[in-house]
Amino acid sequence: MKRVIVDANILIRAMLGVNVLSKLERHRDSVQFLTSETAYTELERHLPRITCLEH
Repeated sequence: MKRVIVDANILIRAMLGVNVLSKLERHRDSVQFLTSETAYTELERHLPRITCLEH
C-alpha cells in the first residue's frame, strides 16, 4: 500500500469540498493517508478565518 503525506492545505481543501475529498475517498483502499499534528494545528488556526471569507 502506498503512503501519502497530507498537509494542512489538502486538509483545508477537503473540508471545504474542493474536489479533494472525493479524490481521497476514491483512493482510500489503495493509499494510506497520513498527516502530522502540525498540519492539524494549522488547520485549527486557519480554517475559522477561511470559512468566514467563504460566506
